[in-house]
Amino acid sequence: MSTIRVNAIQNTNTTDGGIAIDGSGHVSIEGQTLPSAGPLSNRNLIINGAMQVAQRGTSSTSSDLRTVDRFYYNFGNTLAGTQSQQTLSSGTPYNEGFRNFYRFAISTVGSATSTYCQLIQGIEAQNIATSGWQYASADSDVTVSFWVRSSVAQTFYGALKTDDGTAQNYVFSFALSADTWTKVTKTIPGNSNVTINNDNGRGAELVIYPFMGTNYTDSGVNVDAWQAYSGGTRAPDMATDWVLTNGATFDVTGVQLEVGSVATPFEHRNYGDELARCQRYYAKTYDQGTVPGTSTRNGCIASTAETTHAYASAGTWQFPVTMREAPTILLYSTETGTLGQIAADGTDGAGVADNISDRNAFIHRNNSSSGVIQNAYIRVQATASAEL
Repeated sequence: MSTIRVNAIQNTNTTDGGIAIDGSGHVSIEGQTLPSAGPLSNRNLIINGAMQVAQRGTSSTSSDLRTVDRFYYNFGNTLAGTQSQQTLSSGTPYNEGFRNFYRFAISTVGSATSTYCQLIQGIEAQNIATSGWQYASADSDVTVSFWVRSSVAQTFYGALKTDDGTAQNYVFSFALSADTWTKVTKTIPGNSNVTINNDNGRGAELVIYPFMGTNYTDSGVNVDAWQAYSGGTRAPDMATDWVLTNGATFDVTGVQLEVGSVATPFEHRNYGDELARCQRYYAKTYDQGTVPGTSTRNGCIASTAETTHAYASAGTWQFPVTMREAPTILLYSTETGTLGQIAADGTDGAGVADNISDRNAFIHRNNSSSGVIQNAYIRVQATASAEL
């Protein structure tokens, strides 16, 4: 029987056979840096960072959660545009395994004062609390990295904002050339004012600002420093080149937040794993390529009626994974695709009452105040949201 012995690696600058160790103890093999803190797998605290999953659809002119899962462009106050999931076919960052990115394209320009446009992902508090980041210590770091491209050259901002306790904000800047993919990395230390609860609420959010008007910014905001969060001082005042250019675009992919002071290579997860992570926050009975409320007879919950009881026998939807909390359920007709429900014969169905939902399943029950349900059964399509 043979024995393999691995000796401790000293914290020195060495290179041997493609293995390099820098002065801080980080190890790289053939130029690929290995994590120096936190887990080797499941490093990325961001879900769907490669923009693969888009359960709600691939394009929308509305604000907030409409397309790419777990991320959303929040925009308004004169600014109008389209958020969409787009595809990559060559070049950088395609060559690093990315096939999708998330875009905002301006159709109506904004104003220098009241317009806002921010890309956000909320992060569940317990995922941060158990990550190994000693968030209250200035000697413990997390590192943000992402690929970004703007059609307009200027300086933009991002932030890591914590939500528990007294909200704190760490703002950083990055300068982009026009129409050029750029990888941004920023290492963020902990701070004694930061609080992260070990629960299923929103502990923090990663924010990237294509633009925030002066109603939300201030020239006195410091970059690369923690400060108490205020809605009127989210970032330093921003240049208006991008927001005043009709047709301007802003693209992001490869978003990673990990414990440690070095941005390691992006943790690619297969589509099934990423979808399951997304379904903790949003799920639907529809096929993945079908936008809720746009199709009929495409996945449903059916409840068979009884003519002698006030409640029909129930139709059950078992969620794909346990959701973050008991979700908000929206029901859509399988006949018209619109919000509501419809009976099998095409007439309005009986009223809905006493539906039951928890983190694992939804039970759809029909109700008749007269104790008699006239229609054979009622079909519905459904979505479940437990977003942060």
